[in-house]
Formats: sequence, structure tokens, C-alpha cells
Amino acid sequence: MASVVVGIDGTEASRQALRWAADEAELRGAALRVVHSWSRPYAVSGPYPQTSRPKIDEEDTERRLAEELLDQEVAATGVEVTGVRFERELVEGPPAKTLIDAAQHADLLVIGSDRRGRLAHEPLGRVGRECVQHSPCPVVIVRPTPSRE
Repeated sequence: MASVVVGIDGTEASRQALRWAADEAELRGAALRVVHSWSRPYAVSGPYPQTSRPKIDEEDTERRLAEELLDQEVAATGVEVTGVRFERELVEGPPAKTLIDAAQHADLLVIGSDRRGRLAHEPLGRVGRECVQHSPCPVVIVRPTPSRE
């Protein structure tokens, strides 16, 4: 079965990428996989010991927040009411690797990119560049359209 993978991160660029991917999946008669990655910022690597912290389940909290973001983005874009078959996928790990892995059997990978300010001269960020360079399928980069206020 054909599939379109889209990565989301809570930005307007990723919301527009999700809308575009849903439209494309509908046109292709494909399933849509909405992927969001998360990572634990408190993990320490190297020879330095972990400092003691209060005993709270940081991983559970961070995962719950990532799940909430995923649900909010799907709801905000209206993908649920389009009739497109879709699944949510939440993965702990680096965004580029997560998206490249998710695209292994996909027909298309869609990501948003919104480069502004001092980064505007570079058309893609690190995640976008890695996806374009290493994706096993074609990649579409969606740039957000300016709002008309």
C-alpha cells in the first residue's frame, strides 16, 4: 500500500507540511503516517557523572508532552476529518534519523522548513539536509505561506 510520511514538530511550517501531506495522501490513495520524535534532554554522555536530582519520572513526563503535541497538531490541522487513513507515530530519538527510518518503505517523505532571521540564507536546517541526503524516497520540503492579516 502506498504511504506518505510527514514529520511534525509543532511549528507552523510542520502544520502546513501536515496539511500538504494529507492532501497528497488523499490524491494518491495512500496512507498517511504522522511522525513526531522526542528526546530526553537530561541524558548525559561521556565521563561526567550524573548529578543527583529529585526522583521524578522525567521520561514519562517528556513522552506525555510529546504525545500531547502530536495530538494537538493532528487536531489543529483537521487531518482526522479528511477521510485519509492515517496513523500517529511517536518515536524517541533524533528527528532526522527518526524520519529517515520511518520513510524506509514510504513513497514520499514530507517535512516543513521555515528559515528566518540570520538563518534565512540557508534553505534547509540540519534535519532537512539529512533527510534530503539520506531518505530512501523522494522528499518534499514545505515552506509556510505568510499569513494574511
